[in-house]
Amino acid sequence: MSQCDTCHITEKLYQCCGRHPLTGSKVQLQLADGTLVTACPHLDPHGRCTIYESRPLGCRQFICDWYNTAEDLEDRKTFEHRFFSYFSTMDIV
Repeated sequence: MSQCDTCHITEKLYQCCGRHPLTGSKVQLQLADGTLVTACPHLDPHGRCTIYESRPLGCRQFICDWYNTAEDLEDRKTFEHRFFSYFSTMDIV
């Protein structure tokens, strides 16, 4: 399991997976719950990177402040809940 597996899709789109890091390309993606978002072309409907093992250097070097500042899983879940609650009222497409 990677650190990205515990990250909510809204956070991923905001922090790191909203576009391809090298080309800036974006695609419309329908998430597993039916929500339409704009995302990196390599993100799947469950918010996982389809090229994770061979992802670009920009992705490999990305330092996730959210993950690194949360001291444990419960802190991350609390932060994720607050973050998602705030952004769930916004249109991120």
